Amino acid sequence: MITLPEPTLRRIEKTLVAVFPNHPVAAVLSTVIQPDAPPSPGQRLYPGSITLAASEWAALAAFSLPKRRAQWYTGRLCAKQAVARYMREHLPQLPLPDSRGIVIGNLPSGRPYIETRLAGLSGLDLSISHSGDLAAAIVSTAACGIDIQVDTPSLELVSERFCRESERQLLLELPGGDYAACLNMLWTAKEAAKKAARDGRMPGFLELVISRPSPAGEGCILWSARHDDDTLHRLPVTNILTTRFGQYAFSIALVPGESSHA
Repeated sequence: MITLPEPTLRRIEKTLVAVFPNHPVAAVLSTVIQPDAPPSPGQRLYPGSITLAASEWAALAAFSLPKRRAQWYTGRLCAKQAVARYMREHLPQLPLPDSRGIVIGNLPSGRPYIETRLAGLSGLDLSISHSGDLAAAIVSTAACGIDIQVDTPSLELVSERFCRESERQLLLELPGGDYAACLNMLWTAKEAAKKAARDGRMPGFLELVISRPSPAGEGCILWSARHDDDTLHRLPVTNILTTRFGQYAFSIALVPGESSHA
């Protein structure tokens, strides 16, 4: 059983507030929950308190693999809890709706979005991620992306597909000396930046150029991502906070100054 890195999540949320004071966010991280089994001790999301709408239960039934069902299910619960947390922290004047009244849909591109009649939530952007035994979600008034990834040796085997030579040199300069772990951090940073792109087409990994990382709060680093020179007009500079815990890398990306329209 994984111990939830709640202090890590709180640290990165505090850092986000400092870096993006004009874009409120709410993020949730959870161990994966089996939809057909009672929660294990220590799990933070309980099916009895946050649940799916009828249309979401129907979508869940289409997944035949138990692991994929559990990850999708937990991602939806994380998204709903992130919305509830956002409302408590930034819209306290609004009553919290029943979780079945917050439906997480998907655009044709696969991008998740919030279906709700509450006007206060109509402009929020949403991103969901899951890997291994963890799932996460973030909502923000800015275009946002979130990614979590368990360490895997295969990343090194395909690194030329997402890591430029200039970026490899940056990773080699990061403290700690664990190139494979740093490579996973770069992967999640680029995945989060890709998810924050809302121009109708996700950029390719090698189209995104990551700049020199800098410390940003305890255990976090701040990167910026832009498109390469040939496609620079497609996406504003995106800022990304990245951290590590256990065997996971975790990144949150926001596009500063760009409000979301769900």
